[in-house]
Amino acid sequence: VLQYNIITAITSATGQLFIFTTIKEFGPIVFTVIMTTRQMISICISAIIFGHSMGVKALFGAAIVFGVLFYQIRRKYLAKKNASKEASPPKSEENEDKKLDVEANTDDDDAFSEEESLMNEVMDEGCHPRPKVPEMI
Repeated sequence: VLQYNIITAITSATGQLFIFTTIKEFGPIVFTVIMTTRQMISICISAIIFGHSMGVKALFGAAIVFGVLFYQIRRKYLAKKNASKEASPPKSEENEDKKLDVEANTDDDDAFSEEESLMNEVMDEGCHPRPKVPEMI
């Protein structure tokens, strides 16, 4: 009995480490998508292996869940693709001159304005900074 308790404790702690790491690196939305996908796949595999029948409503629900997940993934992919196209304007001498002027006017003592501009960028995008997750040793 003790060995089963130890195995359960180790697997539980390992699972929590994966959860914290996923939330820290990718955010809570990605974690939710991962867990929903895992549960749906687990239900489908269980139904196949153990011969459980899934009703029309269950199949329809699974189709909706997977459809929404794939739609979200595709939408994020296209948004990143469009953002990368917009972020890399064609190089020209005028752009290079502006870049050099900005670099020449940068001041090391002006860290506050750099943080302020970064915060403004985040607020302009309409997203919120991720909550800090405690570091795991």
